Amino acid sequence: MFELVRAVGLTLCVGVFFSTTVQAEESETASEEGDWIYRPDLSEEDVDIPAIDTENFEISAFTGVISMEDFGSNTFSGARLAYHPLDFLFIEGSWATTEIDDDNYRRFGVPLFDEETETVDYYDASIGLQLMPGEVFIGKWAFSSSLYLVAGIGSTGLLDEDLETYNFGLGLRVLATDWWALRVEARDYMFESDLLGEKEMKHNLALALGTSVFF
Repeated sequence: MFELVRAVGLTLCVGVFFSTTVQAEESETASEEGDWIYRPDLSEEDVDIPAIDTENFEISAFTGVISMEDFGSNTFSGARLAYHPLDFLFIEGSWATTEIDDDNYRRFGVPLFDEETETVDYYDASIGLQLMPGEVFIGKWAFSSSLYLVAGIGSTGLLDEDLETYNFGLGLRVLATDWWALRVEARDYMFESDLLGEKEMKHNLALALGTSVFF
């Protein structure tokens, strides 16, 4: 082991000596031939990177598509109110709504709803954790961004029932200014339902695009 350490140390010393010698020779050559060496005048443009000012509350509206198990994909929309007690943590409450239909079952003479369509409402309280603060570049502009995880519990209103619902997801928040942001988010809303006869956990995947303001 000692012989290996000594060999590695000797190799590093030789490498440093060689690198220093080469750099000294290059510097001397550059000073002697400085008349013809092209040295571009490099300048850095000022980049304005917005950050959240002193506001701790965030209100947002969103819309997207939700794929409800057994009922296909439908548009949905909603609103959220969040509180940011820390830079890396936020707490939010949200509401969302969509409409589903039982056409696939009704055509076989097995209607599930009194009407062809049924409104589904979601309510939840969630906790979000900021994972990777960073920047998004569009041309010469840079915008602060953060990747976050979110999870919570709430209720789904379906056919006069309130189904206990868990949700978790992943999102990206991009700050256009210090008070305005854009959000892209994917979530899974999970609840148990026996609507088709057997009680089982249903997964309802949602993808949403939203905008929010801080105040």
